[in-house]
Amino acid sequence: MPRDKGRNPAAVVFGTGIRDSPHMADRSTSNGQKFHPLMRYPAILFCALLFLASGCHRKQPQLCLLSDPEPYTTFRVTYYFTRETKIKLTQFEYHDGSGATSLEKLTEEQAHPEINTFHPPVDVYWGGDPIYCEILKERGLTIPYHAAHPIRSEYRDPNDDWTGIAARTRVLLVRNSLKFRERPKSILAYVDPAWHGRGVLADPLVGTMRSHFAALAVLWGDRKLASFYADALKNGTRITKTEAESADLVVAGKADFALVGSDVALTRIQKGPVVDIVYPDQEPGELGVMVMPNAVSIMKGCKDLNVAHRLVDFLTSLEGERRILSFSPSQVPLQPGLGTSSVNTWRLEELHTMHLDYPAAARKILAMDKILANTAPTN
Repeated sequence: MPRDKGRNPAAVVFGTGIRDSPHMADRSTSNGQKFHPLMRYPAILFCALLFLASGCHRKQPQLCLLSDPEPYTTFRVTYYFTRETKIKLTQFEYHDGSGATSLEKLTEEQAHPEINTFHPPVDVYWGGDPIYCEILKERGLTIPYHAAHPIRSEYRDPNDDWTGIAARTRVLLVRNSLKFRERPKSILAYVDPAWHGRGVLADPLVGTMRSHFAALAVLWGDRKLASFYADALKNGTRITKTEAESADLVVAGKADFALVGSDVALTRIQKGPVVDIVYPDQEPGELGVMVMPNAVSIMKGCKDLNVAHRLVDFLTSLEGERRILSFSPSQVPLQPGLGTSSVNTWRLEELHTMHLDYPAAARKILAMDKILANTAPTN
């Protein structure tokens, strides 16, 4: 569904459906006068009215969620939460490939609540990139909560302002026509003369590629990152607007490899046996594959912390991650004891992963325009 990013997203409300019972249909007397069947039994009617009156002061628990990941997954996962808890959940979503739009809107909502950026205001944020949750934390917009279920320490905030849930990985999508030994094994292939003009890369100033470059800036430093990007351009790397565009060029045979998210890669693999996934930098001493978890944060001003805690606990539970994996096969679990739902998706225990300092990455992602200011694609 096309969306105008300048407008607030439409909300979907779960947990409010009421079905009419066929046994409560109107009935008629012999002279045609209609009445409700309970009118036949005044004592039952009196008890029913008393029960309804006693429950009038009880409000259904409510919560407002903003989600960034693909709505096909998030709406289905939260459906199970509302079904089990009977909590009324209003869910907004921005699916723009990163958390940049949500970061802007959540900051605006906290600074100017009278604008009604979201109505009702957001209680919980489910982001597709923990770097943006880290920025919200540093702006003082989140509330710490230690989730009831164990999550790997490297994928949660030490102060509990955000908690990771099932993750994507950053992979190389390569042509199957390349023999296994000839395939690129590292993101450094972009600057390798042997791969001149054969790679495509999404714009590092937008989307999840911006997050990836922020991570590289932390590991390499600003100067080395800028040099890497400049050298990649000199090596004939084609720059695209999105990772989806990069992946499509590889599928079409117009490029041999592209750095993309596992969700983008798996979608192309499912369409036909033309491309394959390579987990980059898996040798000892190399960078390792970047892992990008989903992350959940409770927002400052949350109307009901107890209800928010229940949602966080559900999403970080074994059941919650299992639901996410079932609807999104490109995700990998962060909890032990869960497998992946696709043969093309490896568990974290099987991978050499990149260690990321999220507070440092949050600072780098905001400075990315400055870091790459003197480097611009010519194609």
